[in-house]
Order: sequence, then structure tokens, then C-alpha cells
Amino acid sequence: MYLDHGNGTYTCGNNVTNALNSLEENENGELVLLKDMVIGGPVNITKDITINLNGHKLTTPVTGTQNVTVKGANVTIKNGKLDLIANQGHIVVDSSEKASTLTIASDVTVNATYYATSAIQIANASNTTVVNINGTWTVKHEIVACSNGLDEKLTVNLNANVKATDLQSDYLVAVDAGTSTVNVLGGTYTSNKSVFMVKNGTLNVKGGDLTANGGHAIVVEKPGQNLTTTLNISAGNITTKTDGKYALYFGSGTGEETGTYSITGGTFTSGKKDKKQLPALYIASQTFLANHANMISGGSFTGAIVGDVQTDAATDTWTRSAAATAILVGNATTTTENGVVTVNPSKAENDKKPAAKPEEQAPNTYDAGLVYMGLALSAIGASVVSVRKLRNN
Repeated sequence: MYLDHGNGTYTCGNNVTNALNSLEENENGELVLLKDMVIGGPVNITKDITINLNGHKLTTPVTGTQNVTVKGANVTIKNGKLDLIANQGHIVVDSSEKASTLTIASDVTVNATYYATSAIQIANASNTTVVNINGTWTVKHEIVACSNGLDEKLTVNLNANVKATDLQSDYLVAVDAGTSTVNVLGGTYTSNKSVFMVKNGTLNVKGGDLTANGGHAIVVEKPGQNLTTTLNISAGNITTKTDGKYALYFGSGTGEETGTYSITGGTFTSGKKDKKQLPALYIASQTFLANHANMISGGSFTGAIVGDVQTDAATDTWTRSAAATAILVGNATTTTENGVVTVNPSKAENDKKPAAKPEEQAPNTYDAGLVYMGLALSAIGASVVSVRKLRNN
């Protein structure tokens, strides 16, 4: 099954399934693969361990049930290839009994091409659950499914390069799990449909390139009853190359709830319609503007920030683009150059930034000059005194 090297390292050159299932309580360490291996049955990992693929490939076969379940453990997979191609051949995280962490390292290439299941599934996150997704991914379904009612303590950190040219789900990641949080820290995310959706939970975009080739880049949907939506965008390039689609799409009913939306940075580019550039944002809700004024304090928007917004369907009343933009940016200022609208934080926003500590402030050059001159004169005076003493001697 595996060879114990006595230093916390175990090598496996035969049956990886049995090796992972038979680790003893005190055998937390690193399991190193010696060749390409196929998982032959369900795997349950309940001990902290690093699976070092060692440049090899670990595969779930096309048929059968070969889930790798992380249950109450800290597991890292690194240095090689991971093929999740079986019907039930995905990674499951279960924190029903205690906290779990799953990390896919940056030197892992993942091929998750089964069309009907996500690569990583969350069975239960009633205890703290962290999923760190790095590396290079090819997928046909969601990277991770954040849509379980028990995902209230789930945090997903994304810093990967993900590509889907035949995506069978609607999004690469759908945040639809109560108080779960997805942080996009960097990387690239390219989808033949939409990239991200947030409905119930929090989506923080702090960097990365998001490109939709068949849908909206980010979709915001109305949350369920007694739930809320939070969207914070501070950086990143958010683009759709699809005609008639938007970089940021707020669907019907959004804005009617107590959701929180904030854009402080990033670049936003929508597709075109009739060869004309669409605004970066689309807002469908009638009450959105009233509930979410001042939500934009930074960022760059190709064409326009937002188009006309219908504010009363009964009377067919609309708030036109310029007025809607003014509501969304509040006291911030905008500048337009080469068809790109840039939002600059207001003076009040800049004033909110903490002042530098006294020791961090730049010295007053006038005062510094006087000090320097005083020291120089003192040195000259001392030299004169020394010369006089020598002459008197």
C-alpha cells in the first residue's frame, strides 16, 4: 500500500486507494506517488495529509463511484495532474463533525470534464470549511458547488487559471449558499457561458481576469427569503465578449432586498448591440437606484456605467442613463477619455483614509535644512577651536 520512511513521508507505488484509506491516526504527513495511478474506489481522508503527485497523474476512472472525501481534515494536493472524469469522481468536503481545509496547489493541473457534476462538492460546512483553489483547470461544470443549505461556514479562495469551452452548468461558480463567501484573489476565468453568479452569500472580487464568451460576466440574482446578497468588487478585469450581454448584470428583483453592493475598482466592458457598445452595468429592478445609491466609488467602465433604468413599470417611467449614473456614483467624480468612464473617489472618501503616523510623515525640508546648517556650523566651530589650540601649543 505505502512505504513509511519514518520522517512523516510515505511513498505509494501500487494501490493509492488503500494507502489513503489506511493511514493511521499518527501518520499525518506527505504521501508521495511513484507513478501515475488510478483511484479504484471511494476514498475517505480523515487525517491531515499532503498528497504529493510527484509529477504524476491521479485519475478517477470513467465508470463507478470514486469520490475522494475530505472529512474533518486539512488536505493539500500538489505537484502533478488530477483527472476528475468519472460520473461520481469528484472531491467532496464534509465538515459535519469538525473543520476541514482543502488546498489545490498552484503546480497542479486539473482536468474536470464530466458534464454533470462539479469538480469539488461541499457535502456539509456546518463547521469552518476552507477551499483554496489554485492551479490550472479545464472544466465542463462548476469548479465548486456553493449551493448547499448547510454551507453557512464555507469560504472559497480562488487564484487559479480556469477555462471552460463546453460548460454544461450556467456558471463557473455560483454563490448560492446562505452565508458562504467566495474570494476571487487573482487568476483567469474564461467561460463559454457566464463566469460568476451570486444570489445567497458573498462574492468578493479582488483581482483576476473574468471573461464571458457566451453570457454575462457576473450575474446578481435576487436572494431567497431571509437571505442576503453581498457583492464587493475592488479590482480585476470583468469582460463579456458576447453581443447583448453585460459585464455586470443585476437581474429582476435585485435591489429590492437588503443586499450590499460595492464597486471601488476594476475595469468593466460589456458586449455590443447593433454594433454599439453596451453600458457596463444592467439594472432590471425598479427600486434598485433608491436602495443602492453611492454604490460606485471607483473603477473604469467602457462606454457608459449604466443605461436607462425603468423605475416604474405601471407608468413606464424611466431614469435615464446620466441621472442613474449620478445616483450610483453619488459624490464621486467621473472623467471620460477614449470612450472609458473612470470613477474617482470623492474628497470625502479620500478623507476617510487614516492619516500617516507622525514617524511616517515626510520631514519638513525647511526644518531639516536648518538642522543640517546648524550641524555644519557646529562642526566648523569645532574645527576653528582645534586650530587655535594647535597654534597656541
